[in-house]
Amino acid sequence: MLQDLTDLASGDELEKVLSTLHSIGAKCYFVGGCVRDAILDEPITDIDIEVFNIDSNMLASILARDHVVDYVGKSFGVIKIHDIAVDISVPRVEEKIGESHRSFSIVEKSDMDITRAASRRDFTMNAMYFDPLSNQVIDGFGGMKDIEAKILRHTSEKFAEDPLRVFRAMQFAARFDLAVADETVKISSELSCDSISPERILGEWKKFLLLGKTPSRGLRFLRACGWLKYFPEINNLIGCEQDPIRHPEGDVFEHICVAMDYFPRVRNGDVFGDMVVGFALLCHDFGKPASTFRDEIGIHSYHHEEYGVAPAKVFLERMRVPNQVIEQVLPLVKYHMSIRDVVKTDDLDSGIRILANRIGRLDLLLRLSLCDTFHRTKTHGANEALVQGRAKALGILSCKPRPILLGRHLIGFGLAPDKKFKELLNLAFEAQLKGKFSDEPGAISFIRDFI
Repeated sequence: MLQDLTDLASGDELEKVLSTLHSIGAKCYFVGGCVRDAILDEPITDIDIEVFNIDSNMLASILARDHVVDYVGKSFGVIKIHDIAVDISVPRVEEKIGESHRSFSIVEKSDMDITRAASRRDFTMNAMYFDPLSNQVIDGFGGMKDIEAKILRHTSEKFAEDPLRVFRAMQFAARFDLAVADETVKISSELSCDSISPERILGEWKKFLLLGKTPSRGLRFLRACGWLKYFPEINNLIGCEQDPIRHPEGDVFEHICVAMDYFPRVRNGDVFGDMVVGFALLCHDFGKPASTFRDEIGIHSYHHEEYGVAPAKVFLERMRVPNQVIEQVLPLVKYHMSIRDVVKTDDLDSGIRILANRIGRLDLLLRLSLCDTFHRTKTHGANEALVQGRAKALGILSCKPRPILLGRHLIGFGLAPDKKFKELLNLAFEAQLKGKFSDEPGAISFIRDFI
């Protein structure tokens, strides 16, 4: 379990660094995420080492003798060693001096007690230290016990000094399938989101989407601590009724939770595509609160997919989601039910071409649809498999259809570019999508009748 950290410590370059620091009386510990991930048997992607009994200037000077180093925010005392991908820091005390989550005064305390140093870390599972000399874990706040119990718990009252940690709780609960401790829910409910920049919020949502194993854990935590009020588009889903036959899971919020829990099955490691599908899935039913009504027949939400585009756009822009992601998400929201509709058409290929032209990437819509229709246990995936197979055969699984008839063909007929010119191109492309022709000779033959 901890062998990975032992192996890292004995690697050629890192072992030299640790030996040099130990030789001058410094004490080095692996800390934070790398210790947590070693215990969880997760891949270790970030290595953080905290060094006691040495100030940051001397530390940087020693490291710079043999390595390329940089400060990651000099005021925070974090030194990055580029050639061995390690971040090294010294213990410090952070005192809040303003309302922003960045408003801290940082004071180095190289002789600080290790328990006090651990107390400033956000969660008990991130507050464990590993001593590479003794191969022992120093766990002053019960992080190991919480990991075994699958509980996410804040380390100390210092948690309240940085409200961004509430979003970190959201994504950690999702990433590691953890229940958030009642006391952590309580202290989170007393904090405010107002001082956190949209960019930092987006960073935590990205981790939630790209790394979450059980995303519903994060959403339910935000609900429990009252932070969904900062995302009214999600908050409005709570209590929005659905047809119990089609949606036995409950209201729209419950549907989003269970659909998001299916999402990890369709992630493929493409960051852009996974972000698009993840945000589209989160937003796809934002139109239901405005469109749902009950009558003598049952509960309906006609055209909710179209109603959902506007609130999805507001939600994404508020969080500063990149425009290229938003441009892909909104068509998926608008057409998220179209896979079902396409397979009912008389001409499947034409329906697929028309849909691909509307949304650009059918592969992303298919992944969204698999998550949205998870509850159809007997037929789940059948429509998506059918459309995927035909779209792949047509060469439009991940791109729009390309017009066969081009301006140069019309110029060949002696036409000059004008309003009629464009109308003819549009007419031909519409016919192409409907399957009237599939090659250049067919396109020329088709348009000849209109000239």
